[in-house]
Amino acid sequence: MGQSNEAATQVTGGAGGIDLSAINMDALIRVIRPSRLQDGAHQLMLPVYNTQVSVKAYPGSARLSDEQLDEALVAVRDLAISFEMNLSRTRADSQVTMLNDAQGAPVALEARTLDLIDVSRHYCEESGGVFDVTMGSVTPLWDFHTGHVPTRAELDEALRHVDWRMIEVDRARGTARLADPVARIDLGGIAKGYIADALAACLREHGCDCAFVNLGGNVLTVGTRPDGAPWRIGIRDPKAPERLIAVVPVTSKSVVTSGLYERCFTKDGVFYHHILSPRDGMPVKTDIGGATIVSDRSLDGDGYSTTLFALGVHDALAFVEERPGLEAVIVDRDDGMHVTSGLAGLVTPVGRA
Repeated sequence: MGQSNEAATQVTGGAGGIDLSAINMDALIRVIRPSRLQDGAHQLMLPVYNTQVSVKAYPGSARLSDEQLDEALVAVRDLAISFEMNLSRTRADSQVTMLNDAQGAPVALEARTLDLIDVSRHYCEESGGVFDVTMGSVTPLWDFHTGHVPTRAELDEALRHVDWRMIEVDRARGTARLADPVARIDLGGIAKGYIADALAACLREHGCDCAFVNLGGNVLTVGTRPDGAPWRIGIRDPKAPERLIAVVPVTSKSVVTSGLYERCFTKDGVFYHHILSPRDGMPVKTDIGGATIVSDRSLDGDGYSTTLFALGVHDALAFVEERPGLEAVIVDRDDGMHVTSGLAGLVTPVGRA
C-alpha cells in the first residue's frame, strides 16, 4: 500500500493475559480520543477494517482550535465505526451480511451502504467483469494465512453464483437484493476507497483543509502539507515491501497501491496471490507486481486497481491514459517502473540498497 515518507506510526499490542474476545470492541473504539502531536497535528488511530486507520488533522488555513480539531476527528471516528459495522462481510450483524443472508429478498439498507453497492456496479462494468463484488462465494474458499488452495470443483460451484449484474438496487425504496439467492457480495476490494473519501469529506465539513488519511495504505490527502508543500507519498517495492521504490508528490489526491505481496503464499512451488479472477477463481495471471493509482477520489483507486492487474502492464497503462483525472505508477514483475503521462517527471525513484 502507499505510505507517507513521514515517520510511520505503528500500533502493536498483545493480549497480555487479557481475554480480548470478552471485550466489546465497538464500545472500546467509541471511547478512543484524538491525541496531540508535536507538529501541531491532532491524530486519531482506530483498529478497524482489519487494519490500523490513522487520520491526522492540522489547524490549516482556518487556524482551527484544538477543540475544533478534536471535534472533527471524533466525527470521523463515529463515521468510521458506522462503516465497520455496516460493510463487514465477516460481522454477523452487518448490513452486508443481512443482504447475503436474505436469499434473494430485498433488504432495506443505510443510505451510504446502498450508495456503495450501487456505485460498485460501475467499476465492475468498466472492468469488463475482471472486478466483481459478487466474488463473496469464492474468496472465503481461499486462506492466505494457512496457504489453503480450494479444489477445482469447489471453485466451479462457487463461480456459478458470481455475476455483478445480479445486484438490484432500488434507490427510491432504499433497498438492494441479489437475484441469485445463493450469491454473496464482498465489498472488500472497494470499500476502503469509498470510506476514505467519506472521512475526508467529513473533515472538510468541519472546516479542516489540511489532513492526511491512511486506511492501512489507502492514502488520501486534504490540501497541502502544513508548510504549503505537496505531500510526498512512498510507493512500496513489490519484491521488498518493507522498502520504498518511489515517491510521488500530491496535493488533495488519493494514492492507492495494490501489490501481489499483500496476501500471498507459495505451495508446492506455485506462487498464489489474493487478486482473484472471476473467470476461474484463481489468482489473475499478470506481469504486474505492484500498481499505484493517483486520483482525486480514493474510490477510483480501489475500483480500478484490480482491473490493472488483470490487464497487464501495456493495456493497464492505456486503460489509465483513457480516463481523465487518473494516473498510475506500475511496477512490473521484472522491477521495471512505468509511469503515465500525467506523472512524467514527478515520480522520484528510490534506489535499492
